[in-house]
Amino acid sequence: FDWNATTAAEAFKSAIAADPNSGIAWMWYALVHMARGDFDEALRCSIRAQTLESALAVNKLMTTWLLYLDGRPEEALAQVRAAIRQNPQIPRAYLYASWCYDMLGRFDEALQTMQTCVALANFTAVRASLAYAYARAGHPDDARRLVQDLLDSPTHASPYWMAVAYMEIGRATS
Repeated sequence: FDWNATTAAEAFKSAIAADPNSGIAWMWYALVHMARGDFDEALRCSIRAQTLESALAVNKLMTTWLLYLDGRPEEALAQVRAAIRQNPQIPRAYLYASWCYDMLGRFDEALQTMQTCVALANFTAVRASLAYAYARAGHPDDARRLVQDLLDSPTHASPYWMAVAYMEIGRATS
């Protein structure tokens, strides 16, 4: 839809009109609302998707993400815990849980959860997030070692996640 949220919204409305029980259409419609900054409607659509297709843990993760972005980490944690119970092998669930714990100031839990995420998906962005979690939990030396490992690796490390890790290492040591 070439970044045209209005056209995208109309297309998803048409899809939902054609099949109001399509959880996937409702989930993507939630993303359109989120992109437009309408978190209340995005959350309503995400919950509708979850209701229609409760077997898909990804729908719970969509709701988790929306609640997290809306500054509601306790509610987001309830959603992500349900997703983890449903499918404990989804790395993104642990990533989101870690972010929620971090938002709540529960840094040790954020670190443990991020370690689980890395065990499931050892990607550079996830490892950089682990460096951030180490620094937040008061382990800046571990964070620095991990960042150095990422810099020494032949695999591309996301500049964004590296910057986030460096920022927190700086805070932890100042």
